[in-house]
Amino acid sequence: EIDREGHKMMSIRASSSFLCFLSCTVLSLLLLPSSLHAQQAYVNKTQFECNVNHSNTLGFLCNGQQTACDSYFIFRAKSEVNSLSEISSLLNADSAKSSEIVRINNGSDMYQTLP
Repeated sequence: EIDREGHKMMSIRASSSFLCFLSCTVLSLLLLPSSLHAQQAYVNKTQFECNVNHSNTLGFLCNGQQTACDSYFIFRAKSEVNSLSEISSLLNADSAKSSEIVRINNGSDMYQTLP
């Protein structure tokens, strides 16, 4: 349609569809963050103190509705943390999980030094 000055007018139907789409998009974006549970960044670096049993290192914890979660990571061994037992200690893994780490890495025992 064209108005009296010769400008093209957007139809009311197209305008209301666009407003509905825009409203739904904004509403979705506002509600989305409340339903997300993301991995947390390391905060206080106590997870690197392998010989101390900290109850909470404030990093990489499962949060929200889920109290436990499966995960994996890639670890590059350095001279100060270079055995599966030290890595397990770093992760606060229980003995069953530690045995699983040994099995996955084709290790012979927990104290085997990694290359």
